[in-house]
Amino acid sequence: MEDLEERFKRLEGIIVELISQQKKIQIEQRGIERSFKALVTIIAKMSGNGLRDQIMRIQESGKDDD
Repeated sequence: MEDLEERFKRLEGIIVELISQQKKIQIEQRGIERSFKALVTIIAKMSGNGLRDQIMRIQESGKDDD
């Protein structure tokens, strides 16, 4: 019976660690997405020839794929 409890605790620890790692990855991904949006905005503002609207439309259409 103890062996079963030890196995369960080990499995539970593994599951908790996997969930924790997944949350870290999601937080990291959000940061990358924000950085990307900031870069797109900066580049679009520097171009000033309507490129901003085109980029924003492409970016908005890409959100539907998520």
